[in-house]
Amino acid sequence: MGVLSLLKLFTMVLSAVKVIDGRDHLLGRLCSIVAKELLAGQKIVIVRCDEMCVSGSCKSIDAYEASDIVTQGRLGGGP
Repeated sequence: MGVLSLLKLFTMVLSAVKVIDGRDHLLGRLCSIVAKELLAGQKIVIVRCDEMCVSGSCKSIDAYEASDIVTQGRLGGGP
């Protein structure tokens, strides 16, 4: 195979859409894997997101969702 055909093969692999079943996956772990794939240029679709697992106690999860961090990002962070 020549360099041009290898380049076409590589771009064809990245242009295909990956479908990931989110059922029974941990939210944070799946997000980190998906982020790496997206940075590489991969197109991804996640299905059944409503059945993903979130670890931690109910009290800490509710407190996080009610806080300003979720809606506005981290305040005071950055360079």
